[in-house]
Amino acid sequence: MPDKDVENQLRLDNSKLNRRIVLLEKSRDPRHAPNAMVIRIMVIHNYKHKRRNMMKKVNKILVACDLSNYSIQAVEYAAEMAESVNAELVIVNIINQRDLDMIEKVGEHTDKITVSKYVGETREYRSEEIAKVLTASKHDPALYRTIFKTGVPFREILAAIEEEKADILVMGTKGRTDLADVLFGSTAEKMFRRCPIPLLSIRMKTND
Repeated sequence: MPDKDVENQLRLDNSKLNRRIVLLEKSRDPRHAPNAMVIRIMVIHNYKHKRRNMMKKVNKILVACDLSNYSIQAVEYAAEMAESVNAELVIVNIINQRDLDMIEKVGEHTDKITVSKYVGETREYRSEEIAKVLTASKHDPALYRTIFKTGVPFREILAAIEEEKADILVMGTKGRTDLADVLFGSTAEKMFRRCPIPLLSIRMKTND
C-alpha cells in the first residue's frame, strides 16, 4: 500500500478510535470509563496489528508539552513509544503569544522585565522541568531533544511538525487552562482538525 494510502487509512482509524473514546466517556457505566491505559491498549492494537508497515516508518515522534498534568503523561507515553519503536523523540514547548503580549504591556511601565528576558528565563525553567519529568519516569533527558517556539500554540505545533518532519504527534487532551479552552477552543481540538500526520491523544490517568 502506498505511503499516502497508509497515512489516510491511519487517520481514518484514529478518527474511529476517537469516536469510540467519546462514546465511552458519555457512558454511565463506570466500567466503561476510559483512561490512559484503555487508550494505550487501543492505540497499540491499532498500530501494531493493523498497520505493521506504517510502524516501521515511524522514525520521529513529536510530543507537545506545556507542563500541564495532561502533557506530562503524554511525554511519558511518547518516551516509552519512542524506545519501543526505536524512534527519535522531540519535545516541543510553546511560549504563548498571549503571555508575551502581556509582558510587553507590563514592560511599558517598568524596566525590570522585558520580553526577551521573560523568554530566556521561561526556556531555562521549562527545560529543567521537562528534564525532571523524563528523569522521574526513568528516561534519560540527554537522549531526547527539546525545542521551544513562541506564538500561537496550535500554529507553532503545526510549524514544528513541518520543520522536524515528524511522523506522529502525541499530546494531551487538555492544556494548562481549561477556561481558555472554553472561550477560544482548545489547542487539542484545533490539532485534531488540522494535524497533517497521525495524532495520538493521551487521556489523563485516573484512580477510578
